[in-house]
Amino acid sequence: MKKMMIEVKKTIGVAPETVWPTIAKASGISEWFPVISTCRVDGNQRYCTMQGGGDLEETIISTDHASRIFTYSVDNHPLPWGPAHCTMKVNDAGMGKSEIIWTSSFECAEDTAAQATEMMQGLYGQGIDALENFHKMAA
Repeated sequence: MKKMMIEVKKTIGVAPETVWPTIAKASGISEWFPVISTCRVDGNQRYCTMQGGGDLEETIISTDHASRIFTYSVDNHPLPWGPAHCTMKVNDAGMGKSEIIWTSSFECAEDTAAQATEMMQGLYGQGIDALENFHKMAA
């Protein structure tokens, strides 16, 4: 097994005080991330269904409003690798912009490492773009 660390960092044209509540509202991910069709939260457990099928079972570890860091684990998912520990962090990039840093660490088989990296980087990149579009359409 290979330990993987994926990080996608992008600056978007939405102020941190606007984008952070969207991320912190764990139950709202299906509103802005097109990959997720439904989402519900029960205590610190989040249950999502992906477009085209596939269920995610997640544990919300912490929501740090002061540092704008949302931490969660994806405990069960349909992908061919193990559980993932993930964070979404919002930094103030100035001029009404935010830097979004989305990270994930997990273990996978050596032969799926390249596929996992490409898939997760693409997914997180799309997610950050979707977050920006969600707010621009709402403005």
